[in-house]
Amino acid sequence: MKVRFVGTKNRTALWYVGAFYKRIVHETTKTAGGSTFPPVMALYTRPNSVQNMVDQSVMRIIHLLDMKAVEREGEGGARWTGF
Repeated sequence: MKVRFVGTKNRTALWYVGAFYKRIVHETTKTAGGSTFPPVMALYTRPNSVQNMVDQSVMRIIHLLDMKAVEREGEGGARWTGF
């Protein structure tokens, strides 16, 4: 009986790319003092529109860069503090 592995080359290639990416991120944060900012939506804030999701992501970037955000009237740009 002959066993065939379908897609093994693709999985191996993806593993190498993933391992290379992890190494680059690790070296950047370790040697250059960089930070990682994963592109993950923060759904714990319960956004009710796409604009709210964009605003929250932009506020996270501004906070990461230690910049001061100018709040528009009626819009709170505060970070989530928990329950």
